[in-house]
Amino acid sequence: NHLEGAFNLIFRADGRLIAHPDYMEVIQKNGGLFDMRRDGDAHLRHLFELVIQQPPATAVVANPTDNELLAVTRIKGPDWYLVTVYPTSLLTGIAVKTTRFILILGMLSLLLEVAILFFVLRKQVAQPLTQFLEATQQIAAGNFEIQLDTTRPDEIGWLAHSFNAMSHTLEREATKRTKELAAQNNLLEQTLKTSQSTEQALRENQALLQGLLDYAPFLIFVKNTQGQLILCNRQLELFFHRRKEQLLGKTD
Repeated sequence: NHLEGAFNLIFRADGRLIAHPDYMEVIQKNGGLFDMRRDGDAHLRHLFELVIQQPPATAVVANPTDNELLAVTRIKGPDWYLVTVYPTSLLTGIAVKTTRFILILGMLSLLLEVAILFFVLRKQVAQPLTQFLEATQQIAAGNFEIQLDTTRPDEIGWLAHSFNAMSHTLEREATKRTKELAAQNNLLEQTLKTSQSTEQALRENQALLQGLLDYAPFLIFVKNTQGQLILCNRQLELFFHRRKEQLLGKTD
């Protein structure tokens, strides 16, 4: 295998050509006796002279006459020269491909690290956040009896404690509002106020939860049982270069 526009050749120090993509038939026809200095064209003779004139440790030889670079390797044993010839015009393309390859490796390494981090933190972060979301939905449905685990000594535990306190506060507020409604004989109006208060508290809680997610330095997202994305943080938006509104509801 070689770069497009490049080729390999092998020859001996006495000028005998062993292998060349354009001269293999001639070499075989002459029984392997092909002298680069005598039988080769001007380009082939020039390549031989350039390589032979270089010190033994030289690995790269410039050929400005033909706008080429020669990569030279001495093969121990038979003491042959393996020369790779490629145009200097390929350097830009090679540099771009190399940069792209390094970038791809970096991205793969990043994806691997993210995958490892995801599997390690899945139970520590993703599942509790799912519980928070379900609890928010329960409160939105009017069920204030739900309780979250507050034993964790971290931000999730603190948020769960605040969430439970909020739930109790909302429950007491709902009871208070109900009594006020009965006292004021204006059930419909007070029910509307309680609903608005509950919705405001839910929005504040969701904003607090979203703020915590956006503060996290790694990708966090939650999917429902249908595989749809229902919650994500700012890092996920930056990773996919999409706004949250474009990501929510997607399955992949």
